[in-house]
Amino acid sequence: MAILLHGYRYRPGDPARDPHIQLYGGIGPDPEARARGALADWPAALGFSADLRGDGLCLGFGWDACEPHGASLAREARNGFASVYARAAGAGEALAALIACIGAARPDLRVDLFAHSLGARVALAAIASPAVRGRVGRAILLGAAEDAGVAAAAMAAAERAGRGRGLAVYHFAARHNDAFDLLFEAAAPRVEGRRPQALGRAGPASGPGMRNGMGPGRGGGMVAGMEAAPARRADWIDLQLDAPAFQAWAERRGAPLAPVARRVCHWSFYTRPGAMELYRAILRDRGAWSIPAMRAAGAPEGFEARWSRLAPLRAPRPEARPEIRPEIRPETRPEVRAETRAPAQGRRWLPAALRALARPVRPARPGPGDGAAA
Repeated sequence: MAILLHGYRYRPGDPARDPHIQLYGGIGPDPEARARGALADWPAALGFSADLRGDGLCLGFGWDACEPHGASLAREARNGFASVYARAAGAGEALAALIACIGAARPDLRVDLFAHSLGARVALAAIASPAVRGRVGRAILLGAAEDAGVAAAAMAAAERAGRGRGLAVYHFAARHNDAFDLLFEAAAPRVEGRRPQALGRAGPASGPGMRNGMGPGRGGGMVAGMEAAPARRADWIDLQLDAPAFQAWAERRGAPLAPVARRVCHWSFYTRPGAMELYRAILRDRGAWSIPAMRAAGAPEGFEARWSRLAPLRAPRPEARPEIRPEIRPETRPEVRAETRAPAQGRRWLPAALRALARPVRPARPGPGDGAAA
């Protein structure tokens, strides 16, 4: 079973912003919009259908993630995103209550979470909630709009309470999401007196010295240009969806990804051809795509430097060598040769009589135009 979680600026009941229409495969006012490819269909892309019960159950979770900036500033003295960010924690508690109800009806069932953007904050808040009691299996977070420290605290809370047994979090970041990570850091409220740091930049901080990513895979998955943390969690893996090393690795594993079409995009996590097929494999082929199996296969973990998609990393320049230029003597320069020939050519055309008169006078060396003038 999977629960889908949308991000910022969606509002159930508003046809233009309703996630059930825009993302979850519901029928909206324009039935032809889905046929034209104008709407996403996450359940179908993840292998769920309305006809086959063997596909499993998929629920679309909707919450009010839309708040005008003006109204938020007037009412709460903060921007609209900051208000929605705070509201997402409450949505996480509602999600935790839903998971608890499912667990009461089916104690044998584990729930997977599939979240994009601010939906990752909802998912992590639910994971940290006491109501969940270890019922979450896998969580796929795409372009997470959450602070790295808050994410680490949520994972630590689940671990301390024993709710994290069997939990596996697959965090997908991308450098084409850098601008949105920066916007998140600028618009989100301060966390414990500091500015937030996006997960896509840092990964979940697991200790001092945390840098990008959670560290190299056991199979040598780290590649040049990608930074890693000194430690990593067994229940969390950081993957950069647009890293060439990860794309090559995924293709070898039978999950090819189409080339990235845009340098800046927040939605290509699910619109890029091949991406949803990769997530479907993680949810359905649980043995081959477990975190230990991915690390054993050398999955490249960690992130490239921020803005590397806009300014690609350059190889170090070779050691500069002194430039050696051939010495050109004045008498061999073309312009000098022209100056020495021109008088001779002029004298060649002088009448013999004038040349005879010129010899005893020993005139100054004629210039290029003297012969023509004579």
